[in-house]
Amino acid sequence: MQDRFPAIRVTMLPKDTNAYGTIFGGVILSYLDLAGGIEVMRHHNERFVTKAMAPYGLEPVVEMVGIEPGEAEIAHAVEVAGGAGATILFLYDAHLYPSNRALLDALQKAAPALGVVLMRDPWDAEYLAPGVVGVTAYGWRRCQLDAALARLLTPVREGSR
Repeated sequence: MQDRFPAIRVTMLPKDTNAYGTIFGGVILSYLDLAGGIEVMRHHNERFVTKAMAPYGLEPVVEMVGIEPGEAEIAHAVEVAGGAGATILFLYDAHLYPSNRALLDALQKAAPALGVVLMRDPWDAEYLAPGVVGVTAYGWRRCQLDAALARLLTPVREGSR
């Protein structure tokens, strides 16, 4: 049997509870979402993205960074993006995590062409620079990511929008 261990460990604080002393459902769902994303990265890493882009004739170079990337990860991502023709960033809550905001800002300066998949909600769209394409996926489910990639990778027909 495979070793089992939690994707995340979180200590609940008084700010996470309601007037009855129970934890807000939204807090729990947020942590479930985060843990799900970690498990996807742990077990599937670049295979999903590589397979999802194959129908479009693309063979991407996939670079993974942590949920809260450090300076070294951001610098490496900038270096790779600067040498790529186009970059797709799967962004998680830049309005809550300063390191994700730093990653976005750095890639917007370095990448010749950048598409951003907003992984959880549309709040981060306000940080997108002019010319950066953004698509909201609202989560980590495969169908959500497939739809986001299809929107980014399918050419827009003339006269449609």
